[in-house]
Amino acid sequence: MFPPLFQINRQICVQNLPIYFWPSIYYNEGYRLDHLRKKVPLTEKVDVDELAKGYLWSGVKKYLLEERRHESSWITERKYIVNHQIELTQTQNMSKRQQISVLNAAFCILVVFIHISSEAIVSTDKTSWKYLLLYAPWTMSSFAMQGFIFLSGIKMFLKYGTRPFVYSEFVADRLKRIFVPYLIWVVIYYVYFCYKGFYSFDIAQLLRFVCVGDVVSPFYFIIVILQFYLLMPVWRKAVPLFPPRFALPAALLITILIRHGIAFEYSDRIFTTYLIYWTVGCYIGANYSKFVDLLKKNRIWVYLIVIISGSIDLYFRVSSTGYLLEDIHLLYCVAMILCLFQIAGTIKRPIIMKGIEKINGVSLGIFFSHCLFIYIINFCMNDMGITKISVRFFLRAAFVYSASYFVCFFYHKIKWKVSSRNIRRDT
Repeated sequence: MFPPLFQINRQICVQNLPIYFWPSIYYNEGYRLDHLRKKVPLTEKVDVDELAKGYLWSGVKKYLLEERRHESSWITERKYIVNHQIELTQTQNMSKRQQISVLNAAFCILVVFIHISSEAIVSTDKTSWKYLLLYAPWTMSSFAMQGFIFLSGIKMFLKYGTRPFVYSEFVADRLKRIFVPYLIWVVIYYVYFCYKGFYSFDIAQLLRFVCVGDVVSPFYFIIVILQFYLLMPVWRKAVPLFPPRFALPAALLITILIRHGIAFEYSDRIFTTYLIYWTVGCYIGANYSKFVDLLKKNRIWVYLIVIISGSIDLYFRVSSTGYLLEDIHLLYCVAMILCLFQIAGTIKRPIIMKGIEKINGVSLGIFFSHCLFIYIINFCMNDMGITKISVRFFLRAAFVYSASYFVCFFYHKIKWKVSSRNIRRDT
């Protein structure tokens, strides 16, 4: 093989010509060395066309033109490879976004379902078939909050795992996106409850609600997830340092020990209670493509674990027996989250994804607002004298899902229009 003649910018050196061309260039009759140096200095890079303009030997010209064709072919092939890599990366990123959007929307829907079903669960006769018909999906949906923690770990490491990380900027962003809306909604709920006569306004009580996260039941999630966010430097150092075969069993052991060994009124607000879900999410976020392939190969085992653990968990909960009930439920939650993660990757229909993306875009607002709409519809049904459990359930479901979605959707739309108008005004 000859040494490469052309570089990507179509510039060459005479030294790069094959060695058997040198005597022809320097000593061929009619071409003096000083003339060649004057026209084509050996130390300069010159354009291909200049070297091929007849003052060089015809064999050199032929070689140059042949190399030009090789160069053109190489550039075309290289462009194809680069474009293919870009398209592949874009497809993978789109697949990640779609999978995360599906999970986020699913967890949001399940959280709302759990809360709109609570009254019916409490009020229905425990020995009736109606109770079992509602209790089964209700208890099988109880992995939704753990799923949010799992999904937060994935998103944090997809976004911040290898990128430059400024802790102060990260915390400021999390406070702006999560804590400030949480604070606003705590105040909204507290004012509403004071208006309804549940509380007398007390600033100390309001601050306690903010710190503990129990003004309404799902707000404990914000307290937990903020603890994980504040410890983000720890996770960024630990994930690359410890292989998952050591880190995941350790996280599982800590989670189980905390559940069994430490029990107090607000133990469900401590991040170690959910450490296994966050840890699994972090390692998936750091090795996303590898995990997707691994899960796809072993999806049958995941489905079997979901069926077996879910059946045992449901049986023990209905019969109120079982010493290891919480541990079985933990296994079911992890397996069900992974199962839903696998299913989310198979959803490709554009019309379904369009609806999912719309729910995903307002999921945080739905999370914060849906309990308020539950209280509103419950008070309205009480005033209207609606007492039948099934009617109350279906009316509550229809109102809460539609009201929480459309209110958040129109709020975001108005906010976007105002922001766009301010940007145009500034420019």
